[in-house]
Amino acid sequence: VLWQSQRHDAYREALAWLHEQGLSYYCTCTRARIQSIGGIYDGHCRELHHGPNNAAVRIRQQHPVTQFTDLLRGIIHADEKLAREDFIIHRRDGLFAY
Repeated sequence: VLWQSQRHDAYREALAWLHEQGLSYYCTCTRARIQSIGGIYDGHCRELHHGPNNAAVRIRQQHPVTQFTDLLRGIIHADEKLAREDFIIHRRDGLFAY
């Protein structure tokens, strides 16, 4: 049995790889800022090249998935704005998000 709490080294390696490939970036936006612009992250930090201090890590969303097929529920449609959002994979408090 693999426990998520025992996989942090593997997650850190994956984060480093994503960063080296240019597939992730640091984001210092607060929840308050995102709520003030409508609740969907707008890519504000995407090209700002922040460092890791007090920052979350976001995946650089290049090919958003707006629908997929679930074996039990059939075709699932995602909100297009949410599907295009660069989502957090490592929170600023150190927790892995996905």
